[in-house]
Amino acid sequence: GIADNERIGVMGHSFGGYTTISLLSQSNRFQAGVMVAGFGNIFGLYGAMRDDGEAFNVQWWERGPHGFGDSPWKMRDKYLENSPVFNLDKVKTPLLIVHGAKDVSTPPFLADEIFVGLRRLEREVLYAKYENEGHNPAQWGY
Repeated sequence: GIADNERIGVMGHSFGGYTTISLLSQSNRFQAGVMVAGFGNIFGLYGAMRDDGEAFNVQWWERGPHGFGDSPWKMRDKYLENSPVFNLDKVKTPLLIVHGAKDVSTPPFLADEIFVGLRRLEREVLYAKYENEGHNPAQWGY
């Protein structure tokens, strides 16, 4: 009685964006989803590097609070099973993707591949990529 089951959506930013696409690849419960600065490919995020050479996601996924305890070479199945990009064929829910083109925390190529995959699968997906904007929409000029 709290929510209308026919009007439930899901939205998340950054790791919450990852959680959004993960949920949509496992459930048809939601009527719409919004992924902001998210990702669906842990292999890709693991290997992402900033202009200064920093690859902070290596430590995050190997030893961080949500990490798998080791590298993708030793924990391949964990990285694969937890990368929803490989389950996009199960997504039936319309999705809006929002990303800053200058995001150095979650590089935009990770959102691009979700968009391209869903579009290729003829799913309902929209993509708003904001030029010259970074990771946090609260700091954007728009």
